[in-house]
Amino acid sequence: MATRPASNAEEIQKIQEEMAQIRRELHEDVQGAVSGARSLTDVLSYVRSYPWLSMGLVAAAGYLIVPRSHAAPQPQVVAAPIAATIERALTAVHDVNEKAKAKSRPGLFRQAIGMLMPIAVRAAQGYVSRLIEDQLTPPTPDFTSGGSGPAPRATSAPRSTAGARPKPPAGY
Repeated sequence: MATRPASNAEEIQKIQEEMAQIRRELHEDVQGAVSGARSLTDVLSYVRSYPWLSMGLVAAAGYLIVPRSHAAPQPQVVAAPIAATIERALTAVHDVNEKAKAKSRPGLFRQAIGMLMPIAVRAAQGYVSRLIEDQLTPPTPDFTSGGSGPAPRATSAPRSTAGARPKPPAGY
């Protein structure tokens, strides 16, 4: 029986030494992987290793980035009668545009409709989406009240009591 604890202690010691050795090797492997990853992401190491290739890549990128210059088209000479006709047509179009702008200025009613229309559309959209949601969701039984009907719908905001009469006190 005395030999067993000694052999267990030797086994434990052996296992601890193996674990320490594995930890050292793992640490060295991780350090090697970290240094390899750093060298892969270091752009300057590539530039130092391959300077001509780096310069070629930069030159190609510059060539692709900078837009080509195009020669400006030369204006064509237009005869005086045609130029005068074009000028009259442009002034007529300008006058028509000015008259249309003067006519299309919205009044107070159109401005009010323009402000209220998005609000009305949003309210109608909310109403329709709630209606569709009610049609698509099955009714859930209310187990708390003991009833067999659908649970009352929770509202997102409290109802307004702006025009409601106040309730009389209980003593009257």
